[in-house]
Amino acid sequence: EQAFLKAMPELKMLLGAGSKKPRVRFFEGVEGLKAVYWDTLESKKPLLVYGSIDDMWGAMPKEFIKEYVGERVKRNLYARCIVPGTPATQEYARKDKEELRQMILIPPDKFVFSNEINIYNDKVAIFSFPERIGVIIESKKIAETQRSIFELAWLGAIKGV
Repeated sequence: EQAFLKAMPELKMLLGAGSKKPRVRFFEGVEGLKAVYWDTLESKKPLLVYGSIDDMWGAMPKEFIKEYVGERVKRNLYARCIVPGTPATQEYARKDKEELRQMILIPPDKFVFSNEINIYNDKVAIFSFPERIGVIIESKKIAETQRSIFELAWLGAIKGV
């Protein structure tokens, strides 16, 4: 009985019982990135996004982006974004109101982004466009921390970094 009680914590760890480890899912290729984007549409609150519009356009088919944004608007899902203010991004920002989005443009020479991070529900989605990979981390605590970091960055961006 003593040996069993001594081994119990290790057995629980092996079975995952009682542990609250984050759930991590990996996705590859353009189809994998699309799957990650579709998952973000399950958000119950506005999406919080850091990202590179230019790199997204370089990796994702334009038809998909249009379809995704259309579905996001159809679901009345607002997005708040912090993105480098390149000429292409400035043009894209002109549609913010109709596409239910608010972008803060930051200096692209000071802040280099080649990926995108979306924070929603209890999840953080990371897109690496150059590598064509995506990761979804499902963890309430990780999402809360990332949400706080986003809000801090948002305040800094509003004040003019």
